[in-house]
Amino acid sequence: MDAAVAGLIGALGGGAIGALGAWGAAAIAFRGARYQADQQRESPHNQWLRETRRDGYAAFIAAASTLFDHLLGVRSATTAEERVKEVHNVQLATEKLGAVVWVVWLEAPDDISVAAQQLSQDAIETCESVLDAAARNGRRPGSLTEIEDAVFTALSDKIKQFTLLCKDSLGRRVQER
Repeated sequence: MDAAVAGLIGALGGGAIGALGAWGAAAIAFRGARYQADQQRESPHNQWLRETRRDGYAAFIAAASTLFDHLLGVRSATTAEERVKEVHNVQLATEKLGAVVWVVWLEAPDDISVAAQQLSQDAIETCESVLDAAARNGRRPGSLTEIEDAVFTALSDKIKQFTLLCKDSLGRRVQER
């Protein structure tokens, strides 16, 4: 009887260990399946959000670049008509930039939103500086001061930095705010 009891205890112990092992394996498999299902559910949303952000970034960068190009046009205008046309284009481009900054602010992570608002403010200040200088000295060819060159270089660099920040953001995993 001692051997039978020992065998019974061994069988019950082995069965219990086997049952615990099967239960543990099932729990791990469930967690893995749950993780995969969550990823599949989130993937379309993350893709949509990434595309929305990319489109907003592209529109903002295009608006900032267009504004910069028109500011260069004001600087290089050789006739009054050219200057008037470019000043009007600067005003239109400023309005466009102001409109698309809100798309970035709404859809982008906080660091990109802050950078977009700062770049927009810097661009507006550059516009004011260039337009004031144009009004003061008639924008004769060669009448740029070194300060204006520095302002243009700074704005160009900020647009490039913002572009790199956006590219880096799109490479990161999409995270909700």
